[in-house]
Amino acid sequence: MSRRRHFCLLLALFLGLLQLCSAQQGKSDSTIPNWTLGVGGGWFGVPKEIMDRLVYKSPSLDGISYAIKLGYEKNPGNIISIVYLFSFVCEEMSGSGIWQYRSTSDSIKGNIDFTQYSTTATLLFNFFDFSPVNPYLGIGLGIGKIDVWVRGQLVKNIEVAEQDKIGLFVPVFCLPSGLRFKIKNSFNIKIEAGFQNGFYACGYLSLYF
Repeated sequence: MSRRRHFCLLLALFLGLLQLCSAQQGKSDSTIPNWTLGVGGGWFGVPKEIMDRLVYKSPSLDGISYAIKLGYEKNPGNIISIVYLFSFVCEEMSGSGIWQYRSTSDSIKGNIDFTQYSTTATLLFNFFDFSPVNPYLGIGLGIGKIDVWVRGQLVKNIEVAEQDKIGLFVPVFCLPSGLRFKIKNSFNIKIEAGFQNGFYACGYLSLYF
């Protein structure tokens, strides 16, 4: 699926949630809901400073992350609440420039396109959950499918090297952290950054139900 289709799907879900959030505003605030359904997205990649520690020379990897999240919050409104979160995530990033694995290796001028589809189960810990704004941390595991397209040209002897698309199943380790802004008991907005087989900074809109 192309990046444009991903964006259109995410936008449709986002607008649908906004409409549901507007409908929720008229409901009573006496009961704190346990379930949430959210969508969001943002930046995904690996900074050049980190890539340079992994290989001798490389460009940065930059792209986009999209996510749909279903959560169940235990003991909402307490000092600490726990959220069981199930996520489906699509992450894309690419890099173009000079690549060199070691100082003695040949340099390659080319590009890499990387796509990861993953499902993860995460434990989130909301601190000061009774507050309308609260920080949270989490840890999670999952499984992902990675597609990679590598294409390049050897700098030294101008030989072309191409590698077809590769499909790999890999474990996914995620460490989210962020701030949650609760709008009554109708919906919340999250600003989140973390690691999920790559670094990300995203925003999410979640509806309580």
